[in-house]
Amino acid sequence: MLAGLYGLAPVAAAAPAGRAAAATSSIDDVNDVLLSVSPAANDWSCRPSARHPFPVILMHGLYGIPAVEFLTLAPRLKDEGYCVFTFSHGGGGLAPLEQSAAELGDFVDHVLEVTGARKVAIVGYSTGGVAPRYYMRYFDGADKVDELVAIAPPNHGTWFPLELGNVGGLCPACEQASREDSEFLHSVNKCGGLECGVDYTVVSTRLDEVVTPYRSQFLDGPPHKVSNVTVQDLCPLDLNEHMTIPFDTVAHDVVSDALSHPGPARLGG
Repeated sequence: MLAGLYGLAPVAAAAPAGRAAAATSSIDDVNDVLLSVSPAANDWSCRPSARHPFPVILMHGLYGIPAVEFLTLAPRLKDEGYCVFTFSHGGGGLAPLEQSAAELGDFVDHVLEVTGARKVAIVGYSTGGVAPRYYMRYFDGADKVDELVAIAPPNHGTWFPLELGNVGGLCPACEQASREDSEFLHSVNKCGGLECGVDYTVVSTRLDEVVTPYRSQFLDGPPHKVSNVTVQDLCPLDLNEHMTIPFDTVAHDVVSDALSHPGPARLGG
């Protein structure tokens, strides 16, 4: 499936070759082992309820370890009655984001097939919040996604020099997420950057030191379709920054709110 998907993409999405490919594959293998001992996600016997009809897919960011990044969010969503799934993509998120988007497509199809659901909801952290936008736009994924909740996503690049992480060409995603004018970000943001039928919630922190300025994470759109929430607007004393916001209970409240009803989050919106 991936080779066919790459043919649809307007941005080159070749997988890393040689040593880089072996390294990213090994990272995904290790992450899969960690996920196998994580009890909160990937219960393939779970079937969505009438109250929560859309399985939730959690998507990690750069250098991501899903069993760690979603250590607290996955159990909360499971306790709230959601079918929760996550996976390792792009060699820990380092490969081109088009590759992660394509792998997301494979995973969505598998989740839908197993659960019998009509659509999924996606909760993505950092670059895991922007890669789904590519999947929805260029891999015909919008019809399979009800909602995207993005936690600290680099939707419009960052002043932080993420591109310095692309040492030896091992992290093409670092380069793509750095600059607002990168070909990848241009491709997801052009024509407004939103897909019909999908609701969007962005959860940010004013103390974000990686995706800066924090308002660059926001998406433009009508309030019935887009909600941009800053955790300090809900809790002024919230000290969570980019690396800790995946574990922030206030951010979790926003995620839970966004998933619990049609439309984006209402908390802080």
